[in-house]
Amino acid sequence: MQNMLSIYAYYSSINDSLIRDYSKGYGFLHFISHSQNRDTAMKEKVDWIINQANGPILIAGHNGHIAKKIKASGDYFVKIAEDKGISIDNEMLEITYIGEQLKKSYGDAYYTIGTSFNEGVLAADSMIRSDKNPPSLTVRIDNILLNSFMKLPEDAYFLDFDRAMQDKQLKRILTKEMLKMPHIGSLNGVDLNDPNSRNSDDYQFEMNLDEAYDALINFRHANLFTPYR
Repeated sequence: MQNMLSIYAYYSSINDSLIRDYSKGYGFLHFISHSQNRDTAMKEKVDWIINQANGPILIAGHNGHIAKKIKASGDYFVKIAEDKGISIDNEMLEITYIGEQLKKSYGDAYYTIGTSFNEGVLAADSMIRSDKNPPSLTVRIDNILLNSFMKLPEDAYFLDFDRAMQDKQLKRILTKEMLKMPHIGSLNGVDLNDPNSRNSDDYQFEMNLDEAYDALINFRHANLFTPYR
């Protein structure tokens, strides 16, 4: 039964993506419906797995999906709609992602770890499969917290926010400041040969880290062509 539900959710997601037309406002609403249904299906799958497990489980997912709370996506889609000359209500473009659903169900038992980098190379995953040298874009993330990692000797660090907030300066940064962070999902459909797609700000969102995650793993360099070891 669970396999059947998974197949149904997957093909329902494909159907949502086939009928949306971004030249009109309802295309964005179809996307929101698709995203909402997808994350709800993922949450139900996690519930099912937990019911089968004898202990904690590890969920790997995109920063935006696993965050305890993130509002940036709605604002992002409103901006895209405005760029296309489409006016649409921000509240209609809000999604309750799996992380927020898990936090509501499991409270403090849900411990979420965001990932970030100081410099990363991006490319459309569809192009990687078809082109040995796909167009790519180097994105550098510049904020007070991530820049501090560059002053340390190692290439990767783990930061638990509860422990970090014992330091007054770190507490101020994590709880009060909106930091521009990497928030990059699928680049399918993005032509990086197009100058309009080469603005690194389009691949970053401002967020309050303490609201979104319980911890952070930061890499000095993230290169999609070279796995981190």
